Amino acid sequence: MHQASTFVLFLATGACFGNPLEQVVVSALKSANVKLNVDENKGDYLAEVTKVVVGNLGSNVLIKLSELDVDDMLKKAGIPPTQGQSPRCAEAFECGSDKRCLAFTRALNGQTGFGVRTPINQNSPFLDLSTVYGSSACVAASVRSFVDGQLKTFNLNGEILPPQNKNDTACRSKAPEYCFLAGDSRSKQQPGLVSRRVNIAQFQHHVFNEYLPLVIGQQLVNAFHLTPLKTGYYTGYSSSVNAATSAEFSAAAFRFGHGLVRKDFPRLTNSNGTAGVTIELKGNMNTADFHYTPNQGGEASFIEGMLQCPVMKADNEFSFPIRNQLFEQRGVPASGTDLVSINNMRGRDMGLFPYNEYRTLVGLKRATTFDDLKSEMDPANVEALKNVYADVNDIDLYSGIILEKPTPGAMVGPTGGYIIAEQFSAFKRGDRFFYENKASSTQGLSKDELQAIRDSRLAKVFCTNNDDMKNVNLDVFALTTDRVPCSSIPVLDIKPFLG
Repeated sequence: MHQASTFVLFLATGACFGNPLEQVVVSALKSANVKLNVDENKGDYLAEVTKVVVGNLGSNVLIKLSELDVDDMLKKAGIPPTQGQSPRCAEAFECGSDKRCLAFTRALNGQTGFGVRTPINQNSPFLDLSTVYGSSACVAASVRSFVDGQLKTFNLNGEILPPQNKNDTACRSKAPEYCFLAGDSRSKQQPGLVSRRVNIAQFQHHVFNEYLPLVIGQQLVNAFHLTPLKTGYYTGYSSSVNAATSAEFSAAAFRFGHGLVRKDFPRLTNSNGTAGVTIELKGNMNTADFHYTPNQGGEASFIEGMLQCPVMKADNEFSFPIRNQLFEQRGVPASGTDLVSINNMRGRDMGLFPYNEYRTLVGLKRATTFDDLKSEMDPANVEALKNVYADVNDIDLYSGIILEKPTPGAMVGPTGGYIIAEQFSAFKRGDRFFYENKASSTQGLSKDELQAIRDSRLAKVFCTNNDDMKNVNLDVFALTTDRVPCSSIPVLDIKPFLG
């Protein structure tokens, strides 16, 4: 295990710690240059929904310390500063080498003294479409038009997009190709508008009914009672259930989704033809100019690409931009960062226990040697871990989760699956506004409204919002050529909501 002084040094600076982080990435998580595995049965939209769910549930407040701040912290902790290295930099390779470092911004702590570290989450732990509607009154007002209850929009060549955000200082695109404005975080607001209630209920239903079983498998869905009901109301709500997003979920388990991300995004037609130039992930984060390019198929071409192209497998292989070029600026080589390394750093930043501690919590045998891991991991991955970690009790939670073999019917292994299932159970049991709940003193959905939501399909949402889409995958997460006409999918029955 890390020595206390080394751990305090990491907490103070994010600098070099007991196990060289980049060696964990290169050895245990393999190389980004190998042939990557794609999932021939699942489409890329699965990765996009994972991002949307993440955006709803977690957003940590990040803090950047000046070198004087860090020097003062080191002095108070009795730790001499590292010679010749910025205290705000986490070394990417061996301590003291001449390799460039990884910029790392710490999550703001929820308390001022030492003790259990609890980072601040800016978002409420509910699936309430805050990515669309915002959180605070200020953000909510900024996305609303205040005309007939509608949101602000921007018409681009006949397509309805979110409004332009001309004050976005993080946007790298130049005027007039501004980035767009939408809800980002959220506060706990009681739903009021009919359309908002309908959209949030649909979102929750589609996540639990169509998305979650693919991620954790039907066995865990059944064990945690996460399957939506066919009739009636869910009666398991409890005011004593804390729905707060756990650090294990946000800093490790749900980051499985980073392995799903492709290096590029093809623009396709509804008939699987090329609609425009493929957009590379490299150099296009925090930009919007490619949305403005004419004769490229518009936003519909991106949606078709997500539906018709395979997603990456959720394993320990990552696309090159994820490993090396995240947030890279155009024309500035090596300005990007390594998301996989940052994931392990974030786990240490938040003070997560090692992987071995969580094995017992989810019902696995505690490993006393590396070879004890071979029942959940491939032997080659176990050997890689031996070359990186000095002890089986040193393995980072994120590393252990992504190296586990997926359980049958799932995309993740037993440890990651359990943590995700437990968290979604808390979302359901601890949210009195959950669409299936009929909690006391809460205006939930009527029986007819709830049935209308249960009869809805995510595929119809695509059809309704895309005039050019004539055929669609009935299961939008399945990679299939067996598409159905949009006209064959029933429209959401809105009448019960207007009574």
